[in-house]
Amino acid sequence: MTEKKKRSQYIVIMDWMYDNFGFNCAEANALAIIYGFSQDGESWFCGGSAYIAARLHISQKSAKNYLADFVKRGILEMKKEMVGNVPHNVYRTVPDIENLVLVETSDPGKNFPREKISPVKNFPSDPGKNFPQGREKFSPSNKSSNKSSNKIYLSAAQGGLMDNTPRREDVETDFRERLEIDTLEQRYDPEMLRELLENITTMYTCPNQCMMIGGQLQNTAAIRRQLDKLTSQHIEYIMDSLSNTTQPVKNIQAYLRTTILNAPTTMEHYYQVQANAVCAHSGHPGGPSMPGLDASIRRIRAK
Repeated sequence: MTEKKKRSQYIVIMDWMYDNFGFNCAEANALAIIYGFSQDGESWFCGGSAYIAARLHISQKSAKNYLADFVKRGILEMKKEMVGNVPHNVYRTVPDIENLVLVETSDPGKNFPREKISPVKNFPSDPGKNFPQGREKFSPSNKSSNKSSNKIYLSAAQGGLMDNTPRREDVETDFRERLEIDTLEQRYDPEMLRELLENITTMYTCPNQCMMIGGQLQNTAAIRRQLDKLTSQHIEYIMDSLSNTTQPVKNIQAYLRTTILNAPTTMEHYYQVQANAVCAHSGHPGGPSMPGLDASIRRIRAK
């Protein structure tokens, strides 16, 4: 009996798919599917537009348009392959695609028309409502935003718009102070703490509207709001959880980022489960927990 091949449940989207080609999320997902099959430089993607449409939950017409555009721009190679007596198109990414840059040759008005369009003429009510990059010239609130404090709590104010991505250095400094990283380095592995801070900073400063976290596409603005909730107690919880992990982790970056984002909602449950386990082990499931653990829980809840 042959073993049924397990289907992969995720695709990997690289930063260069956005940066080098100016893709939106759907286009980057489509390219990531083909790249996953052909990144060895020899294999070809044989699924066609039907496979892409099914994986991305888009129409087959849209998938065909993506493939035709990728071939036209020199991102993909295409050839005919006979299946029985029926010709089928197969695709693969061009060699050294990671270093291919086509942003300047792409259509600058594909997603957000910037030039040659007068926002005053076409959108007299609120020029920044549909085209966020034009808001800088029309919104009176922009003047006051330049005088705001250096704190990086920008997620609520920006409303999901990635026009004003905060500087990476400012974000890293702010989280280092807020999460008391220097103090925690006296108790935990400094290298692991630096890796946590690096992942937090990278997620917060992502310039794209969405990013892949744990194999799922998530909104960057929502991720920033979740990161704004982090405190030093959450970092302690994450470090304790990592030290108690016994199962091997295949994708450490995805595991870390998922753990970081879930920390604000799972920390209290984690310590409550630990308290319950101590009570059960001591033979008093209904009684109070150990004084030290009980005091730790009260301290975390108070903060």
